[in-house]
Amino acid sequence: MGARAGSSGFTLVEMIVTLVVIGILAAVAIPRLVSGDAFSSRSFFDESRSIIRYAQKVAIAQRRQVFVNVTATRVEACYDAACATRVPSPVDAADAQGAHTDSTEARWKLDPGRIAMSTANFNFNGLGQPSAGAVITFTSAVANDPVRAINVVAQTGYVY
Repeated sequence: MGARAGSSGFTLVEMIVTLVVIGILAAVAIPRLVSGDAFSSRSFFDESRSIIRYAQKVAIAQRRQVFVNVTATRVEACYDAACATRVPSPVDAADAQGAHTDSTEARWKLDPGRIAMSTANFNFNGLGQPSAGAVITFTSAVANDPVRAINVVAQTGYVY
């Protein structure tokens, strides 16, 4: 019996190197995926930007002023400057009865102390134009989470 010519398979060295690479990837990637803080931070940023865009759309559709109030932990769309009457969310059917308000704080899963936002107060007129341009920055305490910003263009109200 002779050695098989052209036998296929992995050598012991190839198997060990593969397992070491998988181990290193698992040690780096799994803790980031399991914590979820970075995902929650990005979710809060995206939801905040959506509320500002929605405020502009409501102002245009209803041809009235809609105010946007940004505090350190909350982004709100309101019909008055004091934010006594909030714009109802299009997501929840209970909004028609005023049971739920359109504020990111209510659905935010990340600890409020883990993120800091710059404050801003402005309003959209019936044409969707803001009273002033704004840049709202989000700084997160989560490791490797970048600083994000929402920009509202003064002349057009474009939100990005």
